[in-house]
Amino acid sequence: MHTHDFYELFLVSHGGAIHAVNGRSQLLSEGSFVLMRPRDVHRYDFFNNADFELLDIGIPRTVFERLCGYLQLDRAIFDTPELPLHCVLSGHTLTDVQEKLLNTNRFADNETACRYIGMTPTEYINGKRLSLAAQLLLQGDMPVIEICGACGFNSLSRFYRLFTERYGCAPKAFRSQFAHAQSGQGSPMSLS
Repeated sequence: MHTHDFYELFLVSHGGAIHAVNGRSQLLSEGSFVLMRPRDVHRYDFFNNADFELLDIGIPRTVFERLCGYLQLDRAIFDTPELPLHCVLSGHTLTDVQEKLLNTNRFADNETACRYIGMTPTEYINGKRLSLAAQLLLQGDMPVIEICGACGFNSLSRFYRLFTERYGCAPKAFRSQFAHAQSGQGSPMSLS
């Protein structure tokens, strides 16, 4: 199961699965189009041993909020229901949405990626990895070297350099300086 800090649009492009979301289950089939919200907790389970393939795109919360404001949509229509919005597309609409998601997920070059997300794909991924590392440092006593590997860094020295650039101190210093935030004394800085 996982949660996320962004809105996610996904389309089942092939097959089917059971979508366990917020303690309930939905059947997903080819053409299922779902908008997941940041608070949703979900996982996918196999259904009748069917293949299952999906296309997805993450939309940062701030971008989604600006889009709702621009379109003059009340975000409550997306956020209020217990289950995320789910419809089934078919025919030309399915083909069109599938093509658009495939094209959106393919960054032809760093210039295209920078235009869409304001940074290179590597910078974006490293930012997410560093945020996770900061959370792990504050949540327990996991050794820094294990956190480095758990967050997808293959080089401890590179992890230290990037972490220090982002947070202004080395991982161990970060843990000792900000561990009090976990005891209810507030958050010293944004981790994202």
